[in-house]
Amino acid sequence: MATLNHQRNICIALEELAALLENCGEMHWYKEVKKIQASPASEKYRNLRTWYGGMGSFNDLIISRFNGHTISEDHEEIANDKLSVLRTEIYNMIQLDP
Repeated sequence: MATLNHQRNICIALEELAALLENCGEMHWYKEVKKIQASPASEKYRNLRTWYGGMGSFNDLIISRFNGHTISEDHEEIANDKLSVLRTEIYNMIQLDP
């Protein structure tokens, strides 16, 4: 079972992810984050694992004006770098919990 510190770190990463997605107008994945945040602790890790892998998964998300996101061209790279860091952090954290 995940420690309180581990659970807190996932909560923080999810908060950061939600803010990034909302600010960029990525409402599909923003709503998915909110669902995860509202889910019981016992289901969080299992639900998060479903995000990774397969076509149309969270791994495929790219923040871009061409994808309908509300972001300027000069901020796309920064947003995608932050998305990549958060995506990797969350993935690594959920691998630590059985």
